[in-house]
Amino acid sequence: LSRKLHSIRKEVFAWKRIFWNVKFSEVAIWDEEILSIQSSNNISADQSSRLLCLQCLAQEWRIRESIHWQQRSRLGWLSAGDQNSRFFYLTDSQRRCQTLLQSMVIGHRVFLGDDILSALTAHFREFYFKSLRSRAPLSDFHLSFLSVSCAISLEQRFLHQEIKSA
Repeated sequence: LSRKLHSIRKEVFAWKRIFWNVKFSEVAIWDEEILSIQSSNNISADQSSRLLCLQCLAQEWRIRESIHWQQRSRLGWLSAGDQNSRFFYLTDSQRRCQTLLQSMVIGHRVFLGDDILSALTAHFREFYFKSLRSRAPLSDFHLSFLSVSCAISLEQRFLHQEIKSA
């Protein structure tokens, strides 16, 4: 029974390889025929329906081909399973160690490891919650009002020529 199953499996793989190769070559032939029909000047009703049929067939088989390759890559991924998981775990761990802050200086103090988060939180809380003690004097700064015509011109859409020249 095991030998029979093994030989059937080999035959199925051979059939599948032949089947997909034939279909891929058929799609290439259909593409050539589509291009030749599209390049002709006078397309009859029969040619038009043939063109539509070929385009639908080619599109359907391209989708099937895409699914076929996605499934093959998925099977390859699953067969390598543990090796891939271990590789990505190690890569992620290494990247995390490289981007981890070892120390930070705020003011005149040095913070290490787990103390960095609490020091940053305290620093920015203090920075953003203290009131501003001084304001810039604006006595020399005068705002003038726009004329009505200027305000209307600012609200109008830009002309195509203005956009091109900008």
